[in-house]
Amino acid sequence: MLSFTKKNIPQAGFFAVLYNFSVYHLTDLFTRFDLGEWIAMLFFPLALLGIYELFFRDSHRWYIAVIGITLIAYSHILSTLLIICVGVLLFIFALFSKQSNKLLRLFDVLKAAVTIFLLTIFEIYPMIKISLANKIRFPKKYNLLRSPDSRLPGLYKFIHLCLKNQLNMSLGILLIIIIVASLAFWRITPSLYKKSLILLIILSVSTTTFFPWADFQKTPAAIIQFPWRLLSIASIFMALNGSWLAYLIFSKIHLRHVSLDILLLFSLVLLALPGLSAEYYSHYKEVHTYQYIKHHGQKNNRPQFILLGKCYHSYFSNLNNTAAHTDYYPYKAYLHKVSILHNEMLGKKGWKKKMPPISFKRNQVTFKIYSSRTRTISLPILYYSGNYYEIKINNQTQKIKKSLRGTFLVKVHSGNNTFKITIKKQPTNISLRYVACVIWIIIIWLFCSDLLRTKKQHL
Repeated sequence: MLSFTKKNIPQAGFFAVLYNFSVYHLTDLFTRFDLGEWIAMLFFPLALLGIYELFFRDSHRWYIAVIGITLIAYSHILSTLLIICVGVLLFIFALFSKQSNKLLRLFDVLKAAVTIFLLTIFEIYPMIKISLANKIRFPKKYNLLRSPDSRLPGLYKFIHLCLKNQLNMSLGILLIIIIVASLAFWRITPSLYKKSLILLIILSVSTTTFFPWADFQKTPAAIIQFPWRLLSIASIFMALNGSWLAYLIFSKIHLRHVSLDILLLFSLVLLALPGLSAEYYSHYKEVHTYQYIKHHGQKNNRPQFILLGKCYHSYFSNLNNTAAHTDYYPYKAYLHKVSILHNEMLGKKGWKKKMPPISFKRNQVTFKIYSSRTRTISLPILYYSGNYYEIKINNQTQKIKKSLRGTFLVKVHSGNNTFKITIKKQPTNISLRYVACVIWIIIIWLFCSDLLRTKKQHL
């Protein structure tokens, strides 16, 4: 934001607080626990800055878009597709705008696209290779009008969710305040922030049933799964307009005996309060809706918490299971998901045993299995076709076979069997990683050169 505003420190601070403490950003972290998407969101502003430079300002800084989009790709694939769609939309706007040197910009766009491809191919190539070599059960297509928790809200309900200012699929009360204030100051609002406000309103409305999502259910757009994911982009435009408004008000306030630093700090805290209060109230409400029971003769008044039977699975299933979901399972393994999810090792004549605890260190999984005699067992470890893994039992390499339930089939001997499973080094993938490392060095050099050039211009 410092780069976007050309060193406007207060506005950059306002933007950072408004974006990072937005209700959707906090919901992603504290309610959904979607760490990959949350990390990707940290790089959204950087990617949009790069796209803005590429299409509308200084296209020689195309590497900023490369850094932002690549870091998103390293964090969350679906977020990468989302930011690329935004980039394509802005690219179309740029084609019809009065921009100079469009041919040069197109060349810089091509450079950025090729560089992003080379930086991410080591991640994409194995995914495509494994997908083609196996019959994979990909994540199901959700009903766009209904997320796992609730129905997509109508426009009125979305406004109600914002006004409630809790951790939910909205942008909280600040969205309403910023839209109303922006409209009030419309006549003095710069053109850029007017366009940002329009995008903010369109994206926010698009997360409701006001947008005809039912018509997109059988289109590639359904990959978004949940329309409220668009709030991750909307929150950037909300922070952009909010930071401009906050700076406008901040620059007009002059208080005696109060330094600008103290005023700025107070303003930053004030802007963080709606998000923090939403998090606090949501947590408070959740804690106070737990049911409890007091034992007979209990002396103190502190409640004894109990867990309802219908909630037991969602809270404790992961303690004994290898995974909570079956996305990306090979189809054969999916047919036997129950025994795999319950960590069961299976053998002939009804032999069955729970998988022992495992440890993971330096790209190697280790565990021990005791057997009273030599037998062939099916481990609850998914088998993917291809030469990807190496398994050693008591330091003896053993060929991995595929069991009837699509998992590892191995032979154990009488007594203790120490397993070591490692991912084999793939020469092609290693080469692609080296290519990415070299390109990253070039990108960092371009970034540092640009910083030095900018500093010399200001001297």
